[in-house]
Amino acid sequence: MTKAPPAAGLESPVGPRPPVRTQLPELPRHFVGRDEVTRDLAATLLERRLVSVVGPGGLGKTTLAVAVAWRLTEMMTGGICFLDLARLRDGAVLEAELGLALGMDGSAGVSREGLRQRLNGQRLLLVLDCCETVIGAAAELAEDLSAAVPELLILATSREPLRAQGEWVHRLAPLASPPESAALPAWLAMTYSALQLFFSLVQSRDATFAPTPSNLAQASALCSRLDGSPLAITLVASHARRVGMPGITAELGPELLSLGADGQTGRHSSLEAVLDWSYRLLLDEERRIFRALSTLRGSFDLETAVRVAGGPRAGTMDSVLDLTDKSLLMTLQVGDATLYRMPDLTRTYASARLERADEVEYRTARTRHAQALMQLLAVADQQWSSMERADWLRCYGVWIEDVRHALGWAFSDTGDSLLGAELMVAVLQLAEQSGLFAGFTDFASRALREVSRLDPPRPELAARLHVFPTFGYLRLPDDESHQSAAVAKAQDIHALPASAATKLGALLALWANSFQLGDYRDCLRGAADIKRLSDSDWVIDLTSRRTRAQALHFLGEHATARTLATAALAEASRRVPLAYTPSPVSLEVSMRIVLARIHWIEGRPAQAWQTVQDCLAFAEKDPPPAICQALALAAIPVALWCGRRDVCAALAAQLLEQASRYEFRYFIAWARLTERVLDAGGSNLPAHAEALKTLTSNEQTKYRDHLSTFEPDDISVDSFVRVQRGAVGWCAPEILRVKAEHVAAAAGPGAQAEASALLAQAQAMARRQGALGWELRVAMSRVRLSRRRGGPEPTAELERLAAVYDRFTEGLETRDLSLARELLGRS
Repeated sequence: MTKAPPAAGLESPVGPRPPVRTQLPELPRHFVGRDEVTRDLAATLLERRLVSVVGPGGLGKTTLAVAVAWRLTEMMTGGICFLDLARLRDGAVLEAELGLALGMDGSAGVSREGLRQRLNGQRLLLVLDCCETVIGAAAELAEDLSAAVPELLILATSREPLRAQGEWVHRLAPLASPPESAALPAWLAMTYSALQLFFSLVQSRDATFAPTPSNLAQASALCSRLDGSPLAITLVASHARRVGMPGITAELGPELLSLGADGQTGRHSSLEAVLDWSYRLLLDEERRIFRALSTLRGSFDLETAVRVAGGPRAGTMDSVLDLTDKSLLMTLQVGDATLYRMPDLTRTYASARLERADEVEYRTARTRHAQALMQLLAVADQQWSSMERADWLRCYGVWIEDVRHALGWAFSDTGDSLLGAELMVAVLQLAEQSGLFAGFTDFASRALREVSRLDPPRPELAARLHVFPTFGYLRLPDDESHQSAAVAKAQDIHALPASAATKLGALLALWANSFQLGDYRDCLRGAADIKRLSDSDWVIDLTSRRTRAQALHFLGEHATARTLATAALAEASRRVPLAYTPSPVSLEVSMRIVLARIHWIEGRPAQAWQTVQDCLAFAEKDPPPAICQALALAAIPVALWCGRRDVCAALAAQLLEQASRYEFRYFIAWARLTERVLDAGGSNLPAHAEALKTLTSNEQTKYRDHLSTFEPDDISVDSFVRVQRGAVGWCAPEILRVKAEHVAAAAGPGAQAEASALLAQAQAMARRQGALGWELRVAMSRVRLSRRRGGPEPTAELERLAAVYDRFTEGLETRDLSLARELLGRS
């Protein structure tokens, strides 16, 4: 995430980015015939920086990319990031996936600018594997990062070129086979890479299998007809021991192995024929398990395979290992873990077979897949509190695409919508915490409809589903009637016989709604309601103190709010279990937002800016709403209060980028309105007023409260009324001061007296709140008002201003303190 530029005298150094944790798959034992191209590609990549390995499926593009990456490992001081795109079907999530792989926790990683900053200065190799699934997004990302990050190397694999600027395309050739008509001696025949692979594979299963004139000729013909495809050769070789070379030739038949005139189409046809042949050789139970495992989109461990495949545990494990031995599954060694993966083309073939299976088998396989994901997500829930957040996201974030795949079936006409609703509840927090929730809004709406029809009702299930859209008010639902309905439902849920954790979620949803609307007294009542849930639950107690700190600050009780926020921040390392529906904005961020604002209001601008910097750094590790809140409620206000409009322009642009990416309508409006303030340059703001008219009265209450603190030439009547009613306190001294300035400028009868009364009220309130920042502005307004009246120099007012000014010990170069020195005649 882009850091805000520091204000003058308020520098906050940013340390170097840690290297990426390199987790490359191990090379297969039978990687032969590609040594020279590996060496050449590594050299080309160092020179060209953006290289794509292009070729049809089955040529071993992924294996070659892994080999090149291993060759460059020691040179890549920033690490190697390997990203498998084969399981993606939507380019919109590509940046989030990359951010997750880079250890950016997804939330900030989905920002293009955030990716640039994470990679900047790093000697890192990024491998984008199987780009053809999201070719446009992959090309745009590769082109952008390659141009923006000079030290970055990008190696892509795809069935077609990316067509990105600066791309160097390497078209991968098949493995070489001897000419079919040539009768070569064994030593010469074995120099051909296709034969090397074939015999290496067969001999790994049968050490006695040695090249002979007969089997060399048969193998040469076979490899030539398979057009040197490593995948096809591997599949065929896996059966050589059992079927024998004559049997392979007889069973496959030349008509199934011949390639068509069109290279890629023909190759695909040939591979399908080989898969057909290999599939026919499987036992019935192996076929069923093969079809079932096609539901898995990426890599998986043996336990997951057993859950998805079903059947007796021992027999299923043997069948999975047999499928691996027959090369229908591939193994990946990642650290100490052995994972399995069905090659992309093989999975496409197996999926088609599953769809053609009978209805019972298809439904059973898809059901087991969804249930296996629910079990995995239950484990994720248990490990949430014991794992580092980044490690947790890396471990479980990869399953998001599988969940999307499962939900797509569950909510289809032939699916199981109740199972879909249960799975939706299980994945809500993973989607929220990882920032990979693209597409889940529609699934959530379907799940809500399903749960509303349940008889008997499922209170816990209903509660979690209804809390989610209320927390997601920034993007879901997108109109007030739906939001109000969600809030009403949350109130109903609070009355249900649900667990304290579930009720906390409902109360937090209600609190969040009041907080958004600027109803801080209701927020304070909500914090009390939360406290009453339990006297012994630490999560509930901490949540109550957090929400009370936020409410009290916005009501103007800064000292108490500061004490509560500081105490809550001291407990920020305690991870709230997912069962409590933890807020997407962590304590590290939410409490620093409160403290940054209070620091400035109480007269500590340098400390306020440092807290903003710390807040933004923590927000990078949170889900996306956190960075938006940190920018809108802390960074932008503090920058404007300090008079740093140049800094604020960058912050507003960053907020707009983040909010637009996630369709956070609330913060999109905040960013655009801030930009209008900056464009106005301190003059009257007709364009800004017009923009406010387009928003609902409740939607921007919080923003309107801020507006007068940003621009004294513009004041919201609504905010002045709120101050008079005691509905908002944090900005009350400033709202009263700005009102006084407007009254004095009107120059009507009694204007000066009214303005003086308002300033006296503002001064008393600022002192009562300990709001030195506001008190300084009030003191300056009193000097200006006194001078406007004419007559002798307002000595008393200048003395008051000097007394206030002299209480500041930091941030003396900020705008307000500079203006105060001018009024005092100090250099």
